[in-house]
Amino acid sequence: PTWLANAAWSKSQMISIIQDYVSTVAAYYQGRVYAWDVVSEIFNDNGTWRDNIFYKYLGSDFVEIALVAARAADPNAKLYIEEYGAEDFNVKSDALYYLAQNLKNNGVPLDGIGFEGHAITPVSQTYFGIIGNTQRFEGLDLDWAYTRKFPMR
Repeated sequence: PTWLANAAWSKSQMISIIQDYVSTVAAYYQGRVYAWDVVSEIFNDNGTWRDNIFYKYLGSDFVEIALVAARAADPNAKLYIEEYGAEDFNVKSDALYYLAQNLKNNGVPLDGIGFEGHAITPVSQTYFGIIGNTQRFEGLDLDWAYTRKFPMR
């Protein structure tokens, strides 16, 4: 929103904004939601971090801040990071994997990965690539889900 994008914030203010928003929404729906896509579409197609307001002020720490706030507000909901274009092995799925691995290694609450399901086989992705990629996330003890329908063509 413009009130967020068109103002200057300190690091502590941005942390509070994330914590307040996530905890307000998650607490409101506590016990009524199975899982949350806590952060979404954080990587560019080349595997670099997407330039957004949260990254501008906090670097990659905004992901951990949001996940911790979500777990505190709704302890029983599964917490996901969701991304498009990361179903198969590629630089984006590698970036997502290394982020998830780092979060898990540091004890940050993360239960799964949501793949936005833009998979179009065989044009850009392979069955074995998609299976292998999801299995490597399972190796981190993470669930995975396709969070959108496959296009019907």
